[in-house]
Amino acid sequence: MNQLKGTLTIIWLESKRNFLIFFMVLLSIIVVSVIFSIVGIFQNAFINTNAPVMVYAAILGAQLYRLTFNYGISFGVTRKNFYYGAVTGILGIAVTLALLHNTIYFLVDKLLETFHVELRLLNFYSYLIEESIVSYLWLDFTILLFFLAVGLLFSVIWFRYGLVALYISIGAFLMTLLVPFTLELWQQFIKLLMTSENLYHFGWLAIISVGLFLLGFPMVRSMNQYAKDKGAA
Repeated sequence: MNQLKGTLTIIWLESKRNFLIFFMVLLSIIVVSVIFSIVGIFQNAFINTNAPVMVYAAILGAQLYRLTFNYGISFGVTRKNFYYGAVTGILGIAVTLALLHNTIYFLVDKLLETFHVELRLLNFYSYLIEESIVSYLWLDFTILLFFLAVGLLFSVIWFRYGLVALYISIGAFLMTLLVPFTLELWQQFIKLLMTSENLYHFGWLAIISVGLFLLGFPMVRSMNQYAKDKGAA
């Protein structure tokens, strides 16, 4: 339990600064856009906040393991407990990102509507389901968890086997978008998500994320301390 708490503390210390920077930048862009809309520079403009948060989640997932592994192991945390802590931390990050993102979205959207500002916030989810806080939170959580899990897996591959293995893994993933059989599976899965009003279907993203977490676990168990330096050499 102490090792888990220690790992979560390390993850929090590494994450809180870029959390703050990211949301300050996002809010600054929104504020500047509102000002431009009021003075007439932007007319009938819109801002999307989904895409930046998704990209940020993928980058954070990819950076988190690299930034915290050696630090955690040097304090005596076992690899197994560290990975448990990393996955638990990512679950917490997904929840926090979803809460912060939706708080900003609904608050700013309400303010824009109240003060009749022409600028509008565009949310991808409005094309999928009826707008509600609960449904948007669920979609945000499952999608952001998926991006975090993908980033974490690629980070573990790079940390364990080096850049060559990372490039091969990314290439193999991209190949699934080119091979007709796997491409058709991707298309069917995306179509299921994009055309379904059933929130349970997005639970598949959470299940896939769990699979990605499990896929990375054997690599972590066999990982040496300072493996990154060895793999990069």
